[in-house]
Parts: sequence; structure tokens; C-alpha cells
Amino acid sequence: MGLFQDSITVMNRYTKTPTNWSGGLPPSPSVAWEKVTIHKVMWKDKVHTAQVTDGKPFIGKSVSVTIPLGEMETDKKYVKPNEFVADTNVWTLQLGDIIVFGECDKEITSTYTTDKLRSEYKTAEIKAISDSTDQDTLPKWSIEGV
Repeated sequence: MGLFQDSITVMNRYTKTPTNWSGGLPPSPSVAWEKVTIHKVMWKDKVHTAQVTDGKPFIGKSVSVTIPLGEMETDKKYVKPNEFVADTNVWTLQLGDIIVFGECDKEITSTYTTDKLRSEYKTAEIKAISDSTDQDTLPKWSIEGV
């Protein structure tokens, strides 16, 4: 049994500009989402406690995800965030993207919202990314989310 046995679905957030504009004020861009499922990753829950000034403990939860470059399986190619173009069979990792723990067949749309996704699946929003894909030993991405 290997170390990387989990699957995640990454919901890449991007800005979509409407193309059907026929004069007048230009339409406002909207947020859109594209997903990719990645197999052979590892994730674990973390609980953080800290003492605050009033003496009461603060408990926070986060999730760490490790995506090993040589082990992971996906049907799309990784590109850096500044190279990401939706609908081109690529994926990326960027702050604000949503990770769904496990495989997810849902698409975020105007009717199936991020709130609905979060109520039906275990999710986290990406808050930190460490890219160690250029190192010799275990090239990987390490992600922290809440």
C-alpha cells in the first residue's frame, strides 16, 4: 500500500468575460470554475490551538494536501497560474481555488453554487501553495487550505 492513496477534485477559479456584447457599456466579467480530478495524492486534517489574550483557547482547523509530481494521476496537464486558460485541457493551483476531497461530478454554475458544493462535500479553499516540483527528492506541491 503506497503513501498516496487519496483523490481530490480541484475547482480552478477564473474570470470569464462575456463574448456576446453588442455595444453600449461592456458587460462585467464573471467568476467561472473549471475542475480536474487528481488521484494518488495525500491529504490530512489539522487542528491548531492557540491561547488568546483573554485566556480562552482558539481552535482552528485546516487541511494539508500533498500532490507528488511523479505519482499523481490526472487527465489534464499542469500549467502555472499565469498560463492557465479555461477549456484547454490544463489545470493549475492558485489561491482561492477550491479543493473537494474525493471525486466530485458536480460543476459550479449559477445554479449549483460554491455554497451548495460546500454543503454537500468536504472542501477547503486554497490559502497557501508551496511548489517543490524542481527538487530531486519527492518533487511535489504542498497545499494548505481552510
